[in-house]
Order: sequence, then structure tokens, then C-alpha cells
Amino acid sequence: MKIPGYSVHRKIGKGGMATVFLATQTSFERKVALKIIADSAFGGQSLADQFMSEAKIIGSFSHPHIVPVYDVGRIEQFHYLAMDYLQGGDLSSWIKSGLTPEESEQIIIQIAKALHFAHGKGYIHRDIKPDNILFREDNSAVLTDFGIAQPLLKNSSESSKRERIVVGTPAYMSPEQSQGKAIDARSDLYSLGVMFYQMLTREQPYHADNSKVLLIKHIKDPIPKLPFALQRYQPIIDNLMAKNSDERFQSALEFIKALENLAEHPDMNEVITSIADLKLVDKEPEKEESQSLVIEENSYRKLGLAKRYALNCSIKSNESQHFLLLFSQFTRRLIEWHNQHGGQCGKIHCEITIDPMLAEVVKNSIDQVLNDENFDFLKRLKPDFKIIDTNG
Repeated sequence: MKIPGYSVHRKIGKGGMATVFLATQTSFERKVALKIIADSAFGGQSLADQFMSEAKIIGSFSHPHIVPVYDVGRIEQFHYLAMDYLQGGDLSSWIKSGLTPEESEQIIIQIAKALHFAHGKGYIHRDIKPDNILFREDNSAVLTDFGIAQPLLKNSSESSKRERIVVGTPAYMSPEQSQGKAIDARSDLYSLGVMFYQMLTREQPYHADNSKVLLIKHIKDPIPKLPFALQRYQPIIDNLMAKNSDERFQSALEFIKALENLAEHPDMNEVITSIADLKLVDKEPEKEESQSLVIEENSYRKLGLAKRYALNCSIKSNESQHFLLLFSQFTRRLIEWHNQHGGQCGKIHCEITIDPMLAEVVKNSIDQVLNDENFDFLKRLKPDFKIIDTNG
């Protein structure tokens, strides 16, 4: 295919509606990603015209985390968009290679900032998913593919015209979007929550053999729980993925502030909500001197040759919520320690001194860790958990 003003080199991607080629924009001699969409993909001329109109508006966006669109046009039965060529790969490949929670936070905040900008300009993206998040060479995240973006509806007349059109990717669609209802910016936030869950766990929250069943799961199934080590993010996921949009964050900015607040208070972020149904609080509860967490690391030689690392932990607590906080701090350090030393990890000893009334809470906490796939390495290391009664 020949498009005036461009030298097309090779295909670099293909989606549900479009094919993307690497090309050179001859007037500027710059590499671009050329996205080409056939008229037939729109299902009607009115939608094709709408795409052209909205693409021109989106092309006027200027934001560090939204892909720059250089040109939009039509040649014969094809529409095309010329965009910045981003060489850092897509989020799908980054998820497969593994992201730390901190990396996931950084990326999701960048995309949320892009959504906040787009929503402020009056547009809903409607197709937030890892394939539409690309990276620059400096590893900054960029939101792409506004091909099915929709203006925020202003009145019921517009709503009635749009409700019957269901577009997007089933694995990431909000319940209202999949049912063809009127949507607003909060629909994008639901998709953002699905993507954030996947970034943290490397798994999509729902699985099904076909799209119809998958959509039903998003509408009816409960929000899945994060693994034990990631429980501090559960309130965020629960909010983003609420079935009722009124129960979600009401803007991308509100979500950003909540996540940044979580990052600024790491001690209290680790409270384990799944065990004691606790809520995040603004400050750490007061502790008696007798209640503490001490973590020590040392190395030793196995058989006089191989160097190994040991992790020793001492927890003292007489109150349930405080114990959960200390224990979650320990499990976070446990993962960091294993990630740092890998196969050289050796002995793990944790001594827990508690009021006997906390025995069941302690046992449940330990069992959750031992049965969590994120702590599979413990099967090899066989940690020693010693529980001591404060009453002697």
C-alpha cells in the first residue's frame, strides 16, 4: 500500500480493527508508527467519519504520557494515523517479564495522568489494556490507540444513540460498557483497575473460554483477591473494579492521590485486610515498648564452601491489628530478601511473642504465607516459625 508522504517499511502490529506499520514520514524524515484502518472495520460511513473527526481532535492533545499523533488522513477505502514510533515495547511484554509492585505503581500513575488529561478534554478512551500501553526508550509509559475514543456524553439524546454500540476488549471492559449502557470516565478507571491487577499478579482477574462468559464474569463475579504479599493494594483494586461506577474513584486524579498516599505511608499500607477486615488508617497505632519488630540478616558458609544468607525476625505484640502490621512488614522484607539473594537464600527463623489470645490470628497469618504462590520459595527453605506465649 502506498500512502502519499510516507515510505512504508514493514508491519509491526495488528489489532482488532487496524494494522500498524513502521514507516518514514518523508517531509520530516522521521520514523512513525502508521496505523491503517479499512472502512469495513467501522461497519458504516458515519462511524468512519466520526473516527476521522475525533482523531483530529485527539491529534491536538499534548501530554507526556499520550502518544503524539502527527497526521490523520484517508486514502481510497483506508483511514490512517501517523503516530510517534515508540521502541520500548508494550506493557503486555513487560508484565510477562515481571514487574515489581513499585514499578507497577509508577506505570499505572503515568497512565492515570494521561487519562485525567484526556477526560479533562472530554474524551473516554474505552480500550485501556496492556497492548495499548507502550514505552519510550527512557522507560516512561505512553497511552496509545484512541481509535475508539468517545466524547463524554452531554445529554440523554446522545446517550440513546450510543448505547447500542459495544466496542472494546472483553477482558478489560467495565460492566456498564459491556452492557451497552451510557459510560463516562469511570469506565476507563474500571479498565485501569483490571490492568493494575494484572500488572501486580501477572494474571487477568477473570478467565473464560469465550468473550460472552468473560463479560458476564465482569458483571457478576466478585472482585478477586490479591495474593497475601500484595494485600495493601486490595482496597485500591476493590475501588477501581467496583461493579457500580458510583462506588469507584470518581476521577483519575482521585485514584492517583489515593495510590500516592498509599506509597507515602508504607508501614500502614501493609495492614492485612483479608484476615481481620481492617481498613487503611492515617497513622500508625501507638505501640508499647514491648511491642516491636526486629529483622536481622547474616551470612554463613554451608559445608565450608557455599555462602548462604539467613534472615532472622523477632515480633512482639499483644494486639491483633498491630501484629498484622508487623507481620506484613516482615513478609515484605522476606520477599525483598529472596529477590536480592535468590538461590543463596538459606535459613529463615521467625520468633513471635504474643498474647495467647492472638494464637489463631498468628496461625492464620503463617498459613496464608505458606500457601501463597508468591512464597513458593519457602517450600525449599522450610522456615522456622516459633511462637512464644507472653505469659510464659
